[in-house]
Amino acid sequence: SGLEVDPACAAAARRIAARLEELGCNVEEGGPAALFDDAFALHHERSAGHELRRVLDGLASAAGRPLAPEDVEPFTWALAGLGLETGDDGYAASQTWERAYAARVASWFADADLLLTPATGEPPPLLDELVPPAADPLAILPRFRLLWCFAAPFNVSGNPALALPAGEDERGPIGVQLVAPLGREDRLLAVASALRGELPA
Repeated sequence: SGLEVDPACAAAARRIAARLEELGCNVEEGGPAALFDDAFALHHERSAGHELRRVLDGLASAAGRPLAPEDVEPFTWALAGLGLETGDDGYAASQTWERAYAARVASWFADADLLLTPATGEPPPLLDELVPPAADPLAILPRFRLLWCFAAPFNVSGNPALALPAGEDERGPIGVQLVAPLGREDRLLAVASALRGELPA
């Protein structure tokens, strides 16, 4: 996938894994093989761009005039442009791919109670760091992918997930993510509750 997770984020997940073992959980390394499928970002961004294009079309209709680039943020306009390039057929193909992807991800939980990951691939950046270059707003996508790499797959698969604080370094707070099988919010909340007193405020 080419993603390099920040060592501080990986270390936070290891700390929480160790605490789960102390609480009596059986912790093993692993995860859905599909999680970092190289094609995921392509299909996810095509779908998001197409849906954003529809939103902007609805706003244009409500405004009674076509929208112009200055009406929205440059990244929003550029991503919607990607959706326009994708078209209805491309969107349908990406949706079909995502449904099969969701099944692959969800099937991993047949043999696991929960998945623990970093919440993000790097500590939260300052907002100024996420301002895209005016000449190429989509150039910021690799940075966004690193931020959503652990969350977006479960937005697609529908698995319940939550993020918990797990410390901080000089750059700011660091979190971990817990993910449960489909329909097992109860298990997710029970483990998060057990960890509550062990986590930083």
